Amino acid sequence: MVILLAVMLLAVSFMIIPSYFWILFPFSLFSLSIYSWTFEKPQVKKLHILHWLLSLSSGLFLYLLFAFGKWFIEISDIPLMNQLQALYELVKPSDLLHYIWLFIVVIPGEEWFWRGFIVERVSKKTTMYKAAFSVRFYTEEHIL
Repeated sequence: MVILLAVMLLAVSFMIIPSYFWILFPFSLFSLSIYSWTFEKPQVKKLHILHWLLSLSSGLFLYLLFAFGKWFIEISDIPLMNQLQALYELVKPSDLLHYIWLFIVVIPGEEWFWRGFIVERVSKKTTMYKAAFSVRFYTEEHIL
């Protein structure tokens, strides 16, 4: 039920009312964070140097993957560049308030709700295969 609510909130942010993206998207993630905190206390753990290195290397890998994807679209002349540029224009922070929302609400909200609440709940009740499925669902939900 809560995943359906998340999909609906994020669909409204991205597709239904995109002109209000920077109002609706942080509001959606803030609402989902409050929901998750209501049922499960967020866990904040001290990270070891290995965790930091893993985080930085995975972030660099994802950046390079996206850069390669954009480069590939440009050189192969696949007709996706207009949609890609429209998406970048929609989600690109253009105001100081957008950056504040991004770092104070959006990034922690995604971590707390999707990885801290959904993945934890699924992995407590099911096998790792099903937990991996919920991570995949999170990814697919953003692709849609």
